[in-house]
Amino acid sequence: MITVSGTSLTQSHASGDSSHCTATMTAKEGTFIMDYDCSNTNMTGSLHVIDGTGKYTNLRGIGTLVMMRPPNVLSGIVGMETLTGVMW
Repeated sequence: MITVSGTSLTQSHASGDSSHCTATMTAKEGTFIMDYDCSNTNMTGSLHVIDGTGKYTNLRGIGTLVMMRPPNVLSGIVGMETLTGVMW
């Protein structure tokens, strides 16, 4: 299990029912980048860890994600994602 505390910046590009996102997670130990491909209809998708620096150099991974948006999240939150997968 990886537990990371830091910041996350996600760039999203929607096309029809699908979105492609790139998320950069930055912590004091380093940075890692994930690509997501998601369905905006069923709010699920796949993820790939594609790069890293510092402690996360050469980190790779694959998995799935489930997205939640209002009204299924707390007030003031734009969206939440649950990520499940393996990293190596």
